[in-house]
Amino acid sequence: MELAELTDDRVKLLVSKQEDWFCDTNAGRLMDISCGNQTYIWGYSHFFISAAIQWSQRNVSWVNYKASESCEQVDKLANSMVTDSGLHSVAWAVSGTDAVELAFYLKNLYHNANNPNRQEVLCFSPGYSGTSFLPAILRGDFKMPWCHIVDTGIWPTIDARASYEETTLQKVEDLLKTNRNIGTVFMESMPWIEKFRPWSDTWWQSIRQLCDLYDCLLIVDDVMGGYGKTGYHKFTHRSMDVMPDLVTSGKSLTAGFSPLSSVCMTEKVTRAVINKFGFSHTWSPNLSGVAAANYINKNWAEDYAWAHVNEKFNILIADRLRSGHIKQGWYQGLVCSMELINPITHLDLIQAGIMPSGFGLYYDANHLTICVPLLAYWNVTDAEIYWDNLNERLDRALGNT
Repeated sequence: MELAELTDDRVKLLVSKQEDWFCDTNAGRLMDISCGNQTYIWGYSHFFISAAIQWSQRNVSWVNYKASESCEQVDKLANSMVTDSGLHSVAWAVSGTDAVELAFYLKNLYHNANNPNRQEVLCFSPGYSGTSFLPAILRGDFKMPWCHIVDTGIWPTIDARASYEETTLQKVEDLLKTNRNIGTVFMESMPWIEKFRPWSDTWWQSIRQLCDLYDCLLIVDDVMGGYGKTGYHKFTHRSMDVMPDLVTSGKSLTAGFSPLSSVCMTEKVTRAVINKFGFSHTWSPNLSGVAAANYINKNWAEDYAWAHVNEKFNILIADRLRSGHIKQGWYQGLVCSMELINPITHLDLIQAGIMPSGFGLYYDANHLTICVPLLAYWNVTDAEIYWDNLNERLDRALGNT
């Protein structure tokens, strides 16, 4: 059977043959279908994304008489991203790290055109933002005089978040006030590296106000946070009602099926760089990535799904508080983090049928973080089956059988 010939009924049949959930090649039933790298909420188990890629590879060519169709596919994706982000244009890259590098290249071009002395950057720690030299600088692994890192601290409880953010915002304003060579503020939309401690709405609004007050660009790294993980908008800043000057996307853009990432930008940035940058390079936008991204955009879930997930998270946390298994828990969008009272091991999670890889179910330093693979299960099987399985297996892993 050709993959492109799969129908909804056949997909359901392939999945339901293994009782109630997705399985690995040895028929082991997996709760974590995010497939690692913390972001693929569609999961590699979604057959129709592969089918969409296969169709594009058979029917669209970059080099022959059908080349105009490939351009139409790219234009369709670009228009969708500009509309969804609320920004003006999009430039293409390959990976999440590559998108961060590209965003910094674009901000350099912008400042060169306006004020070359304002190339310095303010960013936050703890952070991540990728695997190359630039992200390592941004998180403080290497010291550079142009990079000013503000330590946000790691708030111990959700109630303490406001005071931590207030202290950090004062540090930010002090730096921007005293060093006018800082022309850019860089932040991750989901500071996941420390057990997913999300920024508040007040934080987002305050950072934007400070950037406006001191005439700084705001770059938001949304590679980890975008496409559903922090809310039903594809871009986190839309959920927070804040408009950055540049925003990166990646990974979930194609559900991990093909390397493709992007940087969306405002009109003022676009006008500053339009004659100095080609908006793409060797491997982007690649055809398979465009096909996967267009399929995801076409089949985006309804708003009710996120409300349902948040309702389930609220119950999940309340039940574990009552059972005495967790000290506290918090959630936003598709992501929930719980601090356990008694430590467990990865082996406990594996034996309970929970895969500890990636962000689907991630355990580290007594924190269990869950990212619901929303679209992967919403379109293939019943959501209640996922939650029944998750709760039963969590109880088993935590010793409440």
